[in-house]
Amino acid sequence: MQTIHTLPRLALCLAALGGSHTALAERWAIGAGALYEQLPYRDYRQVVTPVPLLNYEGEQLFLRDSAVAGLFLLKSPADRLTLNLYYSPLHFRPSKSSDAALKRLDKRRATAMAGIGYRHDADWGALRAEAAADVLGNSNGVAIDAAYQYPLRLGRLYIAPGAGVTWHSRRHNDYYFGVSQRESLRSGLPAYRPDSGATPYASLTLSYAFSDSWQAFVLGRYTRLDNGARDSPMTARNGTVLIGGGIVYQFN
Repeated sequence: MQTIHTLPRLALCLAALGGSHTALAERWAIGAGALYEQLPYRDYRQVVTPVPLLNYEGEQLFLRDSAVAGLFLLKSPADRLTLNLYYSPLHFRPSKSSDAALKRLDKRRATAMAGIGYRHDADWGALRAEAAADVLGNSNGVAIDAAYQYPLRLGRLYIAPGAGVTWHSRRHNDYYFGVSQRESLRSGLPAYRPDSGATPYASLTLSYAFSDSWQAFVLGRYTRLDNGARDSPMTARNGTVLIGGGIVYQFN
């Protein structure tokens, strides 16, 4: 099964939700799912997000879960090198926090990331690495991700435990977790400038094929925040949880 991106959060996060189960999409596939992600911000309202899923894979181009698009530079049964463009959903809206100080901060926007990725599949599992940068100028940050996954097939059931780590640059952390002097004066929070940092994570994906065309999946992921995010006056937890699920139909 393919896992094209999932920088950390596989935030994503929409990319995260889709990446682990899309081996079922060799040509076209459509589906629908839902994603719950526990954002790290203090007293922040959490929601369940509906997620439309659209997958396409051709000889040169691919689209994964309506959130990751790219170009194959190398494509073989064991190795894939890709150029990737994907949606990174991490954001902060002051109105979604019930904390009076956080309500006075500026918005942090979701963004688009572009970069290069590599995946190697073998009998002992799958290794993935990716480097990407913000292309919309929101954070101007960089993320580098490396992960290992061990897929198991038990009849129609697919199980894929995995683990990885994502490094985020100082600009990324400062945009999403820093507090400027201007914000400090307005909110009463201390000014804060985080450094770069690494966030380890563990994931588990389960899917079941009802037929050659229909497949259902569930997934979960726990991410441990790096020191820069944990020490921010904006946050109130050491880690975040992502849970998703859905159903997909593959056109044969």
